[in-house]
Amino acid sequence: MIESDVTRFARKLFGEFVPNISFPTPQAIEATVGDEIRKAQMLSLQYERELTSRMFLEILETMLSNTDTTLESDPDQLFHDISNLDKGTALERRYRLDQRRNESLVSVRALLHGATQRQRAIPALEKYKRVLIERQQFTENKFRAVESYLIAVNQFYTKKRIDIDIQEQQPPNLVVKYKDKDSLPLSVLSSGERQILTLMFAASRISKQEIVLLDEPEISLHVDWQSSLLERMSGLLDGKQIIVCSHSPTLASNHLDVLVELKSHLSTQK
Repeated sequence: MIESDVTRFARKLFGEFVPNISFPTPQAIEATVGDEIRKAQMLSLQYERELTSRMFLEILETMLSNTDTTLESDPDQLFHDISNLDKGTALERRYRLDQRRNESLVSVRALLHGATQRQRAIPALEKYKRVLIERQQFTENKFRAVESYLIAVNQFYTKKRIDIDIQEQQPPNLVVKYKDKDSLPLSVLSSGERQILTLMFAASRISKQEIVLLDEPEISLHVDWQSSLLERMSGLLDGKQIIVCSHSPTLASNHLDVLVELKSHLSTQK
């Protein structure tokens, strides 16, 4: 857990009742997201190698089989579908996973070439198509946490967005992208924008806690962001209960059905 030393220190000062504190800095977020991307890249490439080995064995077995096929699929349509799948999705290109795809397709085309084999090629093509779909689904699953976080953050920004910058031999970085400007580091964000970066990250990475405590999350946030903050955080918290202490009428006004007003019981009489 990011900054778990903060939680340990707080519990040493105030007691074990202190909940786990998760409020990472932008630098800590960037490092964690970079590690998650590298791990997802490694697992995706490893999984693809395993799929490729299995695929060629299955296709070769199918091609050597003497069993007649009665399938009515169109080989040309299958090749078209495979070509599109083999190009990779936008997500695969975003994380540089698309730069080794065409070699496998060329090998399959060579293996299945020949008019006398066209009908027999159909089961092999269908196997290959299923493998490509399986690879795509695996990759999407491994990058889901990073993608969900970026989507949640960028819902707040209008003239800029947080994106991933991946360079050769360099760790992945989070950058700020403007419409007509080059990418800039996270340090250019305002205090409110950094607050959003942190709140959305903390919400997207909470797993074990069943109750989430927020103390004045509206600090530094534009009133428009305050009005949608809790709803968007709830979308990342998977049904977990949120208890918020706030001085913001804007934040509280959208949740009047669960609002508890705290009143002072101190006497003003002398």
